[in-house]
Amino acid sequence: MHKFLRAIGFSKIESRYQLEDIYKDILSSPNRKVASTINTGSTLVQFDKDFGNGIGISLIGEMDKSGSLSIEHFFPYVRPKVYTNTDTIDLEEHTYNKSYIGTIGDLFIAVMFYVQNIAECDRLLKYHNRSLTTVMLSALSTKGTIILPIEKYPEVEEKEKAVQAKKNKLMKNALEGDIDAINSITKMDINLYNETLTRIEEQSLDVLTVVDTTFLPTGVESDLYSIIGIIKEVYTRFNIVTNEQLYDITVESLGYTFNICINAEDLVGEPLPGRRFRGDIWLQGYVVI
Repeated sequence: MHKFLRAIGFSKIESRYQLEDIYKDILSSPNRKVASTINTGSTLVQFDKDFGNGIGISLIGEMDKSGSLSIEHFFPYVRPKVYTNTDTIDLEEHTYNKSYIGTIGDLFIAVMFYVQNIAECDRLLKYHNRSLTTVMLSALSTKGTIILPIEKYPEVEEKEKAVQAKKNKLMKNALEGDIDAINSITKMDINLYNETLTRIEEQSLDVLTVVDTTFLPTGVESDLYSIIGIIKEVYTRFNIVTNEQLYDITVESLGYTFNICINAEDLVGEPLPGRRFRGDIWLQGYVVI
């Protein structure tokens, strides 16, 4: 069973048997259906069905030339909202089923996500040879806590903006192969790390009072992260089948903006813009073809 089903309001489903009626509903009236030819005898097919505003389940299967369909796997999703532009998106096919992992980032930090539009990407990789540079990120979570923002003085914010502007300029040069820029960015990151540790130790501070956002890999899977993100927007959603309440929370973390869907029962605290979300997420992405 997919543990992130509860994130989109199916918290009571505990066996594949309970999914049979949902499978039938998806196949009989999908919101989206995309196909990609595997070979002369079979076709990869993806069926998406929404069970609320922007939330749903995707079925991935293989159909033979007689029309017989075999479902291989499924995954829950939340539709992303914000475009992320990058120099390139790398796609790698999983070995255990027909799905893809996407990678974006820079020379220093790589972010990996589970590709939502599997059939579209499969078709692109088979029949077209062009680079991909835009993705829309979203995430599902089964555990989250709302924490207060860090209070900052205006002069501190101005200093941080100046440092970030300098780093962005260096990053551009680094991507063009400037070794001095690469060394400068590395030095800036080391200094920031050391300054943060010094503040925590000397002032006996909790790390959450010093660090605004975090984005750390967790677990075995490469698309699972533990994050802290600044909340930008909050919407309440409902699963139209179970009527379970969900939160759709847009956050900014590590320079990326994306929305997180979480069951209201799994979130501690009241999500409001300006506060921070802390929790574990499964990062997904819709690659713009």
